[in-house]
Amino acid sequence: MNCRILSIAVILATSINSLSLPIQAVTSSPNDVFLDIMMTPERNKEAEAQGQLRADAQEAAEILNIAPLIEKLRREKYKKESEATIHSKAVHNTRLLCLWKIMIGMQEVRKVVANINYDMARSEVALDTLTRKKNMTTNLLNAANFLQFSVSGVVRNSLALNRLYTVDNIMSINEFGLGTIIPSVGLVLPSLLSRKVVAHPNMLAHVLNPSYRPADADVSYLWKFMHSKVPGHCILDPEHKYTRRELLIKHWEKFADLDCKDENRLKQLTALPLGNESVTESIRIITQRLDLLADMRIHIEEFDGSLYELYKAISSD
Repeated sequence: MNCRILSIAVILATSINSLSLPIQAVTSSPNDVFLDIMMTPERNKEAEAQGQLRADAQEAAEILNIAPLIEKLRREKYKKESEATIHSKAVHNTRLLCLWKIMIGMQEVRKVVANINYDMARSEVALDTLTRKKNMTTNLLNAANFLQFSVSGVVRNSLALNRLYTVDNIMSINEFGLGTIIPSVGLVLPSLLSRKVVAHPNMLAHVLNPSYRPADADVSYLWKFMHSKVPGHCILDPEHKYTRRELLIKHWEKFADLDCKDENRLKQLTALPLGNESVTESIRIITQRLDLLADMRIHIEEFDGSLYELYKAISSD
């Protein structure tokens, strides 16, 4: 009876400890906040309930340089029909100008997302090529291993029938030696497979290369969004040290184990060799690149969501 009570107590103590472990893991390091980031400012639902513009839409209006026009349109939108301004043409022209700039911003996002999708498609093809080579290598090594066991077994049986036991023992040693070497090679060789990077630099170079600057950087709304800081209170960056681009890199360092000090790895990820330099990519590199491109697409599209909220704020019901 005492043994049963002791066993139950041990099980309960183990369960309590296992339940408390995740809490300790989450609160152990303040840098873990970069595991999940948001590129838009936090919503103030109390202010929204009072009729104020959503925080992300307000920032989008400031990036597009149309914040005063947006406020004017919102005031006109909520006026009664009898109080509407007689200058309706001016209001329509203002709305048209704002919609034009919003659509330009959305088109910039669509263009970047399309380029990211293209880079992901090329990476998927490269990953499929290396995966087929890996599978073929593994299959060939497995076939060679089974073949040597079969041939060695036939030879050993014939030696045993002729009572050549010494040679039979030597054959057994060779058989089990090869049976150890070939699977060991099968474990190591597939991870060494790689291919030469022949593609053009992908969209990761726009983030990971600090010297990159597009020709339209001065007029690009998306560029301005990515190189500005998140306004208001930001849990990830309470002291406003980082731009969105820098926050994204911090996120990748935690989320995808990115090492920004490893220049060779960055060249492999961005497919950006210098001059005649030869850069190769492996399955691990391509898989990490796909993760980063997919994550980049998600956070780029946050600006598209802000623009859509801005569009809803001035659209007529």
